Amino acid sequence: MRLEHFQRLLRRRRTQLRKEILGKPDSLRGTRKSLREARNRAGKWHAGRHGWSVLGVGLKRTYSSGREAFERARVAPTNEHLHEWRKQAKYFWH
Repeated sequence: MRLEHFQRLLRRRRTQLRKEILGKPDSLRGTRKSLREARNRAGKWHAGRHGWSVLGVGLKRTYSSGREAFERARVAPTNEHLHEWRKQAKYFWH
């Protein structure tokens, strides 16, 4: 199978899934509920004696590293660059 054909199949499948998921009236209800619950819990989180500023610095650094890895992978999508981008995205997610 040629790459272009495979890409077309993936795009069709993505379109189909979007229609199935977003076409249902309650498709995002669970997501909204989870986000509301997380927001409510976040208000009770304790960030330690140094406060949220320490976390903010780490988040900014991780986000910047991810953006740089994304740019390298976009310009030159080698296995190594794509792997590094995935790792950085995972770090930020965690």
